[in-house]
Amino acid sequence: MNSQLSVLQNFKPEHLKMDPFPYIHIPEVLPWDLYERLEREYPEEHCTAKQTMGFGTIRYKQHEFDYENVVTPLWRDFAVYHTSKEFKDNLLRAFRTGITKLYPKGSVELRHFPEDLYTKYIRANVSQRKSPEGSSVRMEMQFVMNAIDQKQIRTPHVDQAKELFACLFYFKNPNDIKEDGGLNIYKNKEGGQWKAIKGRKVDPDDIEKVDHVPYKRNTMVCFLNSLNSLHGVTPRDNPTHTRRYINIDGHIVEKLFTFPLTPY
Repeated sequence: MNSQLSVLQNFKPEHLKMDPFPYIHIPEVLPWDLYERLEREYPEEHCTAKQTMGFGTIRYKQHEFDYENVVTPLWRDFAVYHTSKEFKDNLLRAFRTGITKLYPKGSVELRHFPEDLYTKYIRANVSQRKSPEGSSVRMEMQFVMNAIDQKQIRTPHVDQAKELFACLFYFKNPNDIKEDGGLNIYKNKEGGQWKAIKGRKVDPDDIEKVDHVPYKRNTMVCFLNSLNSLHGVTPRDNPTHTRRYINIDGHIVEKLFTFPLTPY
């Protein structure tokens, strides 16, 4: 297993933020020579040929490129490592304090768990998300390109209830000089609980921004998922380049929470 590819190799304790939910922001993820090689080999041309999904997004998923001769050997090694038990365990260790705070033993969210969440999932094996023989943690890496129509962008939302964590590793085009497209971190307004406009999309009147992770080359944000792990992309101002990143996530069998009722 090639740990030299790890997106956590430059992680420091101060990169972990606990408020308003646990997330990690690493401003310089990989050695620049390695990052720039991955950048050159990012399969943008092949991604662009794929069908768009919601929010004008293209996702080239691991179970797809595993069977196509498009992704380079370096990217294949990167994907294999970042869907391994070794990487999952290292990420959970980095998040241990946050996991304990977010999901303390005996909390309502863990009423169906016989042990604390950290212990349960640090012991767990992994498999690819689309594998027919799944483990209790299902990992996936995706190449993601979004807002290609220069209009749609992912507004404040929470992720699926069976997602344990997600990492967004930015591969901004070096010729893209715009400073938009970063990730905003939100919290509930005091005394309230957000309501859904549609699905997992959050009513903006219920929340307020507390932090911002810029969309920059070789920058990553990872977060633990919860009912209040509120985040959204900043609007883009007439972008000249596609917003590119790598998504690495881990899904579990159980739901960690239920969503607030939609008020409309």
